[in-house]
Amino acid sequence: MEAEVDLDSYQTALEVVLTWLLSAEDSLQAQHKVSDDVEEVKEQFHAHEGFMMELTAHQGNVGNILQAGNQLLAEGKLTEDEESEIREQMNLLNSRWENLRVASMERQSKLHEVLMDLQQQQLKQLADWLTNTEDRIHQMEAQPLGPDLEALKQQVEEHKVLQEDLEQEQVRVNSLTHMVVVIDESNGDNATAALEEELQSLFDAWLMEKEESVEKIQTTGFRDQNEMVANLRKLALLKGELELKRQIMDKLSALSQDLLATLKNKIVAQKLQARLEELTQRWDDLVQKLENNSKQVCR
Repeated sequence: MEAEVDLDSYQTALEVVLTWLLSAEDSLQAQHKVSDDVEEVKEQFHAHEGFMMELTAHQGNVGNILQAGNQLLAEGKLTEDEESEIREQMNLLNSRWENLRVASMERQSKLHEVLMDLQQQQLKQLADWLTNTEDRIHQMEAQPLGPDLEALKQQVEEHKVLQEDLEQEQVRVNSLTHMVVVIDESNGDNATAALEEELQSLFDAWLMEKEESVEKIQTTGFRDQNEMVANLRKLALLKGELELKRQIMDKLSALSQDLLATLKNKIVAQKLQARLEELTQRWDDLVQKLENNSKQVCR
């Protein structure tokens, strides 16, 4: 601090900083225990982000007080009692500031750890649900139509139940849409690798299977009306599966964009971008193929 410091101005500034410090300590102490509910943890995480920003904004004030105290001590104009008091004040301020800073960082780390774990659990639950739902769709696809009116009614009812389940699962997908992604220079590449693994497990093998399924569905040369309807049903079920996956693909694409905006490693970012573009193109091609095949069957 270049300007000359007097004891009164130092004491006044110290009082202001100590008042704020006490308030910050109380605020941290008042924060609730880290929840085990993912939505509550998201709120806690964002609230603590604001608290950490407040600490950063006041860090300079703490540093200025410590610098002013050192300057007063260096000038040698204080009495022995005044010097002793300032040293004690500086030690106390530095200790309280450091304790607050460390406790805040520990809570931030804990919130991040719990939030990432809960969100990974959500992704796993969603992936398991997708697998089970696809099994249901495969079983429905394998069932022949009819043969009588009652059997047809039962099959229509199964389709309605499946649609209701899809709508209910949208709640979980909506939660993932607001997933918190925390990236820094030390874990950015790891986060990207994890996301690529998620893309791989959820889409690559699945897309290949669906691409092969579409190719196998007959579109011309039907023996009778029932065979034509059966193939139309297969196409409709495939469309349902695509709609099911679309929600997840949109979410992972949004997460990828968050990562791309923060990654320092441009090579990794370019690789991820290329992977997303490839998946999107294959997806669009599959949707178009389904549309074309459905039209061809109906001719």
